[in-house]
Amino acid sequence: MGNKDFIIENGVLTKYAGPGGDVTIPAGVTKIGGCAFYDCANLQSVTIPASVTEIGWSAFENCTSLQSVTIPAGITEIDWSTFESCTSLQSVTIPAGVTKIGGCAFEDCTSLQSVIIPEGVTKIGNDAFKYCYNLQSVTIPEGVTAIGNDAFYGCASLRSVTIPASVTEIGKDTFRDCKSLQSVTIPAGVTAIGNDAFYGCASLQSVTIPESVTEIGMQAFRDCASLQSVTIPESVTKIGDHAFRGCKGLADEQGMVIVRGILFDYTGSGGDVTISAGVTKIGDRAFYGCESLQSVTIPEGVTEIGRYAFAYCTGLQSVTIPESVRWIGWPSFENCASLQSVTIPEGVTEIGHRAFSGCKSLQSVTIPEGVTAIGNDAF
Repeated sequence: MGNKDFIIENGVLTKYAGPGGDVTIPAGVTKIGGCAFYDCANLQSVTIPASVTEIGWSAFENCTSLQSVTIPAGITEIDWSTFESCTSLQSVTIPAGVTKIGGCAFEDCTSLQSVIIPEGVTKIGNDAFKYCYNLQSVTIPEGVTAIGNDAFYGCASLRSVTIPASVTEIGKDTFRDCKSLQSVTIPAGVTAIGNDAFYGCASLQSVTIPESVTEIGMQAFRDCASLQSVTIPESVTKIGDHAFRGCKGLADEQGMVIVRGILFDYTGSGGDVTISAGVTKIGDRAFYGCESLQSVTIPEGVTEIGRYAFAYCTGLQSVTIPESVRWIGWPSFENCASLQSVTIPEGVTEIGHRAFSGCKSLQSVTIPEGVTAIGNDAF
């Protein structure tokens, strides 16, 4: 392999023009430029000399036959999309000098099974290991303070992960659809769990949320169907919509998933249902599409009926709404085609858009004087 295969300018390898196979980059090269090997489908292995201190963005992106790569000790950053879509890459050792793994750095490396992240890394970028379907283990070292959005999204073979105490926030979609993830340790320094952070982690069985957490984002644990226990401390002041929807393992004997007074989901058989005392909010879509539901009694103490809470419950004939309710969200009872009458309690001040739209059997409705806003198409 001659140097004619490489275009090198002032120590920067700007383009590889060779046939692929096993490639050794010439000594003296100090930087591999952005997209230098981009879309080199026949590249199988690459040896990078110790003289290289920088690898540019997308340098090896879409090298679909690349199976192994040796990254030299002088590298301090894996730039964004450096190895994205290297679908044959099975393992990678990141050298000790690296402090940052950029966004999409290993995204869609579908054959990658293991990765060791060195102690010096402080940031794992957005989408860094997204869709690494075969990634089974990852060690996140102490010192990492930020795990980016979607960082491990879709790592369907990842079984366990330990998040170090240095991390303060778990970002949006960080571990979404990690379907094999059975356990996760959330450290005491974390203050927020982002939207969709563990959405679709179908094998996750238990989670303990530390006292430092104040916010759990929307859909954070949605569709964690195997989740059987969750401990939420008093420090949590906000739990987002759908945070525990689809968590069938948390359902009580009536099939209600209730966490911290919020009814997130109903998995029961319908019929005549009385919602458990202690519930303060019926979450968005909690009974959505439950066609077998015939009647529902909402207890005193409930102040809010969420969006689409009973929408498309086509068999629902009667509902008892308590005086404590203040807000009926849009479209809470949309297309409840069998609902014949409803009495809205005195405490309600707002009826949301399309709240009772499509309730074609509704013959009477009593609206109290305290209602100041009725949304578009409410009836």
